[in-house]
Amino acid sequence: MRRSRSLVSILLTLAILFGMQFFVRDEVRADLAFPNVRLNGDILSWDPLPNLKDWYHIDFTSNNGGLAPGCGVSSTQCDLAFQLDNYDVGTYNVKLYASDTSGNTYSWTGTYNFNKIELREVSNVTMDQASGYLTWQHDASNASGAEIVFQVHITIDNYEERTIKTSDKRIPLTSFARQGTHDYRIAIKTTAKGFKSGLIKTDFFNGFNVSSGKTVTGLTIKNNVLTWDPVEGADSYYIYADYSTGPNFGHTIKTTLDQTCYYIPYDLHKNGATCPQTITYCISAFNGDERITLGTTIDYNYTLADFEYVKYPLQIKGTDVTSYSDLMDLLPGQGHVAYYPEENKLVFRDFDMTNAASTSTSSLFRSSKALTVEGNAVLVTGSYALYSETDMTISSGCNITAHCGSNGIYAKETLTVNGNLNIDSQTRQPLVSYNNIVFKEGATKIVLSTADTKDTMGVIYATNGSISLGNLKVTAPSGAKLNDESKRIVNADGSLAKSFTLTVPTPTSTPKPTAKPTAKPTAKPTAKPSANPTAKVTNKPTAAVTGKPASKPTSKPMSKPTTAPSKDPKVQILDFVERIYKYVLDREPEEEGAAFWSEELYAFRRTGAEVAQGFIFSPEFENRKTTDEEFVIILYKTFFGRDPEEEGMNFWLNQLKTGTMDRVTVANGFIYSQEWADTCASYGIRSGGDIKPSGDIEPTALTYAFVERMYTTAMGRTYDEEGRQYWASELANFNITGEQVGASFFLSDEMAGYKLDDKEFLNRLYKTFMDRDADEDGAAYWLEVLASGTARADVVFGFTRSQEFTDKCVEARILPY
Repeated sequence: MRRSRSLVSILLTLAILFGMQFFVRDEVRADLAFPNVRLNGDILSWDPLPNLKDWYHIDFTSNNGGLAPGCGVSSTQCDLAFQLDNYDVGTYNVKLYASDTSGNTYSWTGTYNFNKIELREVSNVTMDQASGYLTWQHDASNASGAEIVFQVHITIDNYEERTIKTSDKRIPLTSFARQGTHDYRIAIKTTAKGFKSGLIKTDFFNGFNVSSGKTVTGLTIKNNVLTWDPVEGADSYYIYADYSTGPNFGHTIKTTLDQTCYYIPYDLHKNGATCPQTITYCISAFNGDERITLGTTIDYNYTLADFEYVKYPLQIKGTDVTSYSDLMDLLPGQGHVAYYPEENKLVFRDFDMTNAASTSTSSLFRSSKALTVEGNAVLVTGSYALYSETDMTISSGCNITAHCGSNGIYAKETLTVNGNLNIDSQTRQPLVSYNNIVFKEGATKIVLSTADTKDTMGVIYATNGSISLGNLKVTAPSGAKLNDESKRIVNADGSLAKSFTLTVPTPTSTPKPTAKPTAKPTAKPTAKPSANPTAKVTNKPTAAVTGKPASKPTSKPMSKPTTAPSKDPKVQILDFVERIYKYVLDREPEEEGAAFWSEELYAFRRTGAEVAQGFIFSPEFENRKTTDEEFVIILYKTFFGRDPEEEGMNFWLNQLKTGTMDRVTVANGFIYSQEWADTCASYGIRSGGDIKPSGDIEPTALTYAFVERMYTTAMGRTYDEEGRQYWASELANFNITGEQVGASFFLSDEMAGYKLDDKEFLNRLYKTFMDRDADEDGAAYWLEVLASGTARADVVFGFTRSQEFTDKCVEARILPY
């Protein structure tokens, strides 16, 4: 009886399972029609399948025996451009198929006629030094209406290769050529959509000389470091190495902050270069994808003596950095890190470890000598981010964010902060020095925090020295302040602050500004681009190496400038430029050069220091072969417009004669002086040093008018004389920018209290910033932006970053932003 019941149960179970299987199979279907397939010319497209299993598959079969490959298309793509350029003409059967995760299959079949006209090859390929172009001719009469694209493949000296695509029948030599005499192999292929590519036309130009065109200047190799002068307009440099034996390779590196270097041994060791040999390095400057200079070459004689193993004072995660090291192998992250051994300097170029976190128990960077840090970085580590056994300097322009398991930044001696920091620590203090912590004017925002509840030192601590906040003030948390006696940041109740922010305080004069947003609209309907010089002055002095002296000599002249021109701004700036020509180059300026430099200074595109340095360290000045005494006298006359006093003259000569300072450092001593800051301000130009003018520069009538509009037009009330004088003086002495003043008024509590509607708010923006009524298109655009929910602060900064506002500020001798 039990057996009978068991048999019945088994049969019943099998029947249910069979029924389920039949039901499921009935739902799975094969060869369903692919949804909405379109074949339009060379493009096959379709609607996406829901729940696609993996890929879309396409097969080609030729009716006349020709072959074509099948291919797969990813799940995010629903089209395919047929590319049968190298296959036989004829009709091809095309099958599109795929399956979904439920097991259903879909397919579509069709035919594709490949019967293309073959493009003609190019002719009359010519390289011309006089015109500066590689040119060719092409007969496109059999491809009427088609856009012909030329693929130009260039090989130089059998090593360097470059491919350029263009619709023109010429390309500038600058985009590929090297300066000097070289062999060129030019191969040009014609392509066009819907046509078979033409034959490749190959021409050889052996021994072709390129002697004119913009080049990279100042190429030098010293202590295995290749350096060159920054190229105006460049955002990257391409380095190509020609090896007489061994590998061939090229490298793209980004512009560093204040100099351009390439440390040779890293790649020689990494690429297994044989020794000895002569290596030719070719440097080209790029702006985006556009090459803007000829390739410029320099030879490096690679010998064992030059390439001996050297250990440097820097460690990365406990590993010594040596002459054989490649920093990017030692340190994971996006971006780039450069190390300059001679200066013991780290330069970060948008380096980000967010997705490559380090949990090392060793310091991320540890130096046994004074360390300088530059650039932008996000550092992540289980230990210290930056550690120096002596001094450390965070340079001006730095933006360092660090997430640390221990101390963030530590210096056993003095820690100097001249850049911005955002550091959080899990178990220790974000910022510590055994002696002093000094914040300089370049630091505008410092954010520090710690999660350690047992901490007894706070987030910032100078063990045996002092903390100097410079121009920074504690802005968060409320009531926190620096306790000079304990050398800690404490809360209002005296307890240690676990987090706080240091920022440059906003002037307290009415009205008070609110926080400035970072986002700025990209569309600016009122923007009018200014005319820029289309050709640079051919004898323009090259830019000099920058670098501030570690300490400022006390014997520098500090007297106020005797020159306080009251001429038209353009006229007085021309006087300034003519003075530089007279004293540095000992000649009158050529008209084009004087006009170029004057316009650069007038538009605030360059500082007085940049222009003066460019002349002082130009080849033309170096050819004068000046003595140290002549050099110092020229500096006094150029920078201060006067003869040297005896004490200052003796001081600088002694620095040069003893080798304590070189000429670059001495020149920087003048640049970073109060007298230079005041001199430049008196001419209405930026000095380029880190010292602000003493505040004695009188505002112009246009500067006063700018401030008055803030009161009468923006706020709709009369100004108080004290406020008018304060803002105008701050602007005239370059202590604040036009953007800061404008934002202070329009984003103030007083303005918010007026409760203006969008139309009136915009009307006041136009009349205040542009000194005119709104144009119809511009007003409509900004009203739509505000209606979409964009904050008024963003609109304000959209106006302050427009060319029209910039032009108004420049005219009034106000820094726009």
